[in-house]
Amino acid sequence: MTDKHTSRWKWILGIPSSLLAILGIIDWFIEKDIFVIIWNYIKAIVLSVYTFFTTYYQVQLWFLILLPLIGAGILFIINYYINKKPESGIKEPAASPPAFLKYTEDIFENVLFRWRWGSIKSGTYYIDNIIEFCKECKCKIVDLNCPVC
Repeated sequence: MTDKHTSRWKWILGIPSSLLAILGIIDWFIEKDIFVIIWNYIKAIVLSVYTFFTTYYQVQLWFLILLPLIGAGILFIINYYINKKPESGIKEPAASPPAFLKYTEDIFENVLFRWRWGSIKSGTYYIDNIIEFCKECKCKIVDLNCPVC
């Protein structure tokens, strides 16, 4: 527990002192008082934020109601034109099914298997309804035997 506490203080004291040292070196190289420049920027930012929040603005109620509606309308129009499909001219060609979908039967260990392809989503396929058939007479195998042969 003591090591963790000591380690935390090393970071808390080390980072600001390192930044002050770096700023001191920069100050020495550019021969300007960089601390005064940074302090003036900080004061200007704080003063600007304070002025923004303490200044009295007179705004009509209809403007406060209308402004979000106009903003939402503009976003809706932008979204509509971004997602708009081409209506005429060049149309996107219909995607042809993959060639492997024609592969619906094969012989494994002297037994003919036939199946269909199912699709979960576009581009994802699985084999469905696998059925065993006799290789010679093409009839359905029942209880691992051909009823005809």
